Amino acid sequence: MKKLTRAVKNTISHIMHFIVYAFVSFVFLLACFAMYVKINPLDISFLIDKLKDEKILVKEAEVKSLYLVFDKSFILKASDISVKSEYANVYLKYANMRLARASIFTATPSFREIHIENADIYFDLDKVLAAKQAETKQDKNIHSTLKNYSYLTILNLTKNVDITNSHVAIKYNESTQELNDINIQLRKTRSNLDFTSEGIYTINGHKTPISLDMSIPDNSELIDMTLELDSLHVKETLDSIIKLDTFAIDGLGNIKVNAKLDSNNHFKNITGSAKLKNGFVKIDNVYDNKLTFEKANVDFDFDPDNKFVKFYNGKLTDNQNIKFNIFGDLTYKAEPLFNITVTTDKAKLNDVFTYIPDMSFKPWVTQHLFKADVSNFLFGYYGPFRKIMDGENGNPYFDIRADFDNLNMYYMNGIPKVEQAKGNFRMLKNDIIIEIEKAKHSEQSIKRASVKISPLFKHNEDLIINVKALSSGSVEDALNVVNTKLNLQQDELFKHYKGLQETQTDIKLNLARLINDKDNFIKVDVISDISEIIGIDPVFKQRFEATDSILRITEEDFILDASGFLNENPFTIKLEEKLLEFGKHTKINVTSNFDSFLLKQYVQIPSLNLSGLVFSDLELHKEGSKWNFDVDANLENNLVNFSLLNYTKPYSKPGILNAKGYFDIDKNILDLQSAKIDIDDFKANGKAKVLIDDLAASTADFKNIVIKDKTKLDEFSLKSNVLNLTGDSLDIRPFTMAKSTSTTDTKTDEQADKEKQAIKKLNIRLKHMYLNDDEGLLDVSILLNLENTFTGIIKALDKANAQKFYLRLSPDETNKNKVKVESLIPNFGNALRKTNIFKDMNSGFGILFGDLYFENGNFDFADLKLNIKKFQLLKAPLLAKALASISLEQLLTKKEGILFDDLYVEIRYEDGILKLTNGKVKGPSLGLLVNGAYDNKTKTSDLKGTIIPVVKLNSVLSNIPVLGYILTGSQGAISGADFTIYGTGKQKISVSPLSIVTPGIVKDVFDSVYSSVSSNNGESKAIKKARKKAKVESKK
Repeated sequence: MKKLTRAVKNTISHIMHFIVYAFVSFVFLLACFAMYVKINPLDISFLIDKLKDEKILVKEAEVKSLYLVFDKSFILKASDISVKSEYANVYLKYANMRLARASIFTATPSFREIHIENADIYFDLDKVLAAKQAETKQDKNIHSTLKNYSYLTILNLTKNVDITNSHVAIKYNESTQELNDINIQLRKTRSNLDFTSEGIYTINGHKTPISLDMSIPDNSELIDMTLELDSLHVKETLDSIIKLDTFAIDGLGNIKVNAKLDSNNHFKNITGSAKLKNGFVKIDNVYDNKLTFEKANVDFDFDPDNKFVKFYNGKLTDNQNIKFNIFGDLTYKAEPLFNITVTTDKAKLNDVFTYIPDMSFKPWVTQHLFKADVSNFLFGYYGPFRKIMDGENGNPYFDIRADFDNLNMYYMNGIPKVEQAKGNFRMLKNDIIIEIEKAKHSEQSIKRASVKISPLFKHNEDLIINVKALSSGSVEDALNVVNTKLNLQQDELFKHYKGLQETQTDIKLNLARLINDKDNFIKVDVISDISEIIGIDPVFKQRFEATDSILRITEEDFILDASGFLNENPFTIKLEEKLLEFGKHTKINVTSNFDSFLLKQYVQIPSLNLSGLVFSDLELHKEGSKWNFDVDANLENNLVNFSLLNYTKPYSKPGILNAKGYFDIDKNILDLQSAKIDIDDFKANGKAKVLIDDLAASTADFKNIVIKDKTKLDEFSLKSNVLNLTGDSLDIRPFTMAKSTSTTDTKTDEQADKEKQAIKKLNIRLKHMYLNDDEGLLDVSILLNLENTFTGIIKALDKANAQKFYLRLSPDETNKNKVKVESLIPNFGNALRKTNIFKDMNSGFGILFGDLYFENGNFDFADLKLNIKKFQLLKAPLLAKALASISLEQLLTKKEGILFDDLYVEIRYEDGILKLTNGKVKGPSLGLLVNGAYDNKTKTSDLKGTIIPVVKLNSVLSNIPVLGYILTGSQGAISGADFTIYGTGKQKISVSPLSIVTPGIVKDVFDSVYSSVSSNNGESKAIKKARKKAKVESKK
């Protein structure tokens, strides 16, 4: 037993020694082999077929060479490897495979790592997915393809693969995408397959670095992916994916995408970020130019199932260095829908205005906006990419908002700019709305305002800018703005205005018509509530104070509705003007108490004028140069002036006046189409047309004229230069008051000539005419031709004496410029008194005859003779003074005055000088001789004469029986006096008593009187001196 045991032990010992020796020998041989192959790689190309048989290599594979290199580890080196399969074509320039040590003992090829260089790989992903679809009868499934690794046979040989400097082309969706300079790493761990790749992706000739990382876990169905593209030309990339006709975005971008692919072949949790620099955004039909920026970055989430992308955490810096925040989303189902919002806290208006769409209004607004500080700016674009962006019918729209401060702008030439405006701006769909909280406009404070620009995207409708505002400020500033803008040229009028106003403004501006210089481009509705306004009214040029006024201005009309005080009198007025033709189409309605004489001051015509208070409704309507008027007035304390007849009459009791017609300023025509006057006891109605520049063509026709109880006319008419007065009675006395009571201006010679030309014939037939007393004249008949000369006849019955008198003016057949005068006046003193010429003469039978001379239709001079019989002189202050000097004052102490039997005088009137010659007055108690002149222009007297007391002469004659003896001389004495009446203005008398005059020298004394007055062609030295001093020229 022991032997057996020992034999077994020996046997085992020998076997073990053999094994040890064999192993040592093997190791020695192997070491020698290793040293050999290290020095000389072992060509094992013969094994390629074996590898194909073992299906390590596909049969289609071609390998140029295969070597085994022994180093610290065994390395298989291959070159020029070409593999083709149904799904891929691979060409490997070089491949190094480090054998795993275990593979030596297991005789199973496995590698610690594989490194491939300069690979050229073509991979048909469409076929792979189609094969998987055929196997599973499901849709193409990238997830399952990635998970089962069947496409990566190489993973059966190694866990680590590096591919460098290679080229990959992948076909997907019938499109081949190529990548160059590819570096790929495959790392297989116990739980994951990590895939990392990077390379150059060429798109439209541009090289874009790209990287793709995948983590394919063994114990999870989710595959993590990260894709990053750098230096990507965004526009060309988007164009290759989706074609957008109206929208473009470009820039050099960096895009990174993270995603998970689930077992349902759905990508989920897709997030990423995008960074762009030196880019732009362009939206056709909205922006003429590109919106450029320096840099932009944004994070996003992507939902491929719903085709939805959400943007957030976006930052953008534009070329004006404005920093924006960006957020939004993109949906691309039936058509792309893009919603993006861009905001910034602060910016300058000129900078952010770039982002307002370039529509027709923008050039106009750009020119009229100056500056502003902008805050809370928001830019939004929402909807699909379409040409029409009105937000209707699914169209896209803009939502742009901003708050602004210190905005300066103007909206129309000639209108002051808006300054210091604060408010907000919004552009939404078809409208732009600007709300202004406060601003300054010239000297006006804008309390609130709004501007609406609409419709923005209605190409078949004109763009309208609607401005509404509420402002307050001074009236004078508002009027100055209107005056300047409309060129009203009312500087002199408006400078008197002061007051406060609050204005509501509504302006509609048709921008298309304005830009194209067309009419009717603006509609204006301005309503001003005016308080405490003081100014000068545009019609009567009188000061007024309005306590409550409303002014309304439209594109056509200027309407003022006011109440207040005009010259301290209450009034209400409505003034309407055509705005663009200011002063040509004026309408004025006045209810007022005012001084009616203002009418004459404004119209300035020789017509019926009133002075005093008028409680009236006055309507004036101006068309061009024509003022139409309609007056319905109650009158009080009035003065009536009818300048055609030089008539002025005061009335203290109330009355009415209705008048309708027009006054043409350019043609100087007053057409009183109808008039009714009922003032106190003055009544009349009728019509008149006065041609101021051609009074000869003027007409008038008034009926039923009643003035108190002394004037009752059936007709007062002027037609064809014939003045007709017919009726029961006419009181002429009020007409004679004109010089003393009329408040009208003194007529010029030209005005007097025009009035004279208006009446060429007088036809007066009256039962009664009151001249200077209540007796008057009866059966008055006046027929005069005033053309060229005065001819005709005046007849009447002196009511006091029941005596007829007449004045006949007859033309001279031998001289057309000469008129013969014949007049018989039974009561000459009464005639002087009635005509208000001289009041202190009673009775007297007068005869006036002689000649009147005319030149060119104008009165030249008169040569007359006057003889009066049996009259009585009641008062004569200058004569009384002369009589007192010779102690005969008792002659004028009697109540009956001085009686005279005869008066004779020769009268010549020329150039305003009345020359008296051969004047003789004889009476029972006194005789006068007078000679001299009186100048009506300078009111200068130069008269000389002699007084002979006839009572003393009679006493002398009673003692001398022979008259011849008296005339030849006697010792009897006669007292008398020489006198001179002189002076300018107030007349004076100088008396030189004759001491003792004998009857024999009476004739000589009278002769000395005649020779004492120097004629000097009708002009005395005193008158000549007075005219020189007064600078009055004498007729030559």
